Amino acid sequence: MTLEDHARRPLKWYAIGHAAAKEKAEALGNTLASRLGFPPLYITEISSVVALNSSPGAVSVVTMAE
Repeated sequence: MTLEDHARRPLKWYAIGHAAAKEKAEALGNTLASRLGFPPLYITEISSVVALNSSPGAVSVVTMAE
């Protein structure tokens, strides 16, 4: 979805959140960086409240378009 969004409207930045899945988030960051041409603004662990609703291992991407 992030790549399709970028194709429609160029992204200014993106960030990645994860629920106890640092390696998974970093791998996604590396993949997106190579495909989009720029790295994530940041990669961070999300709050335990969000993790409880989505479960450990969840990874999300937030974007800001032009």
